[in-house]
Amino acid sequence: MSMSLTEALKQVKLEPGKTYQCQVNGYSVEVRVSVAAVPPPSVEKQPRSVGAGAPATEVEPESSDFEDFVMLDPWVQLPEPPAAFYLETELGEPDPPFIPEIPEEEFEA
Repeated sequence: MSMSLTEALKQVKLEPGKTYQCQVNGYSVEVRVSVAAVPPPSVEKQPRSVGAGAPATEVEPESSDFEDFVMLDPWVQLPEPPAAFYLETELGEPDPPFIPEIPEEEFEA
């Protein structure tokens, strides 16, 4: 006769906030008890394969030391820019490309 994990845990007196550890068939088993607001439809999960990694657990958000603080916008005061000058320009034709003069002696080669 095989009993599911859920059925076995229903027979044990568990207290919220406590962790229970034991050895079963040479394996270390750890059960953490927390208060669930609404029990999920299927609490029992499929067995994990060896080396599949740690099981995902739901973590209740912890209170922050900064909950009562007021968030301020970032603010920076930059120094005044140095004195500037203006350069007036005019649109026109660009300068032609530089064409070097090649001596005629180099053409004979």
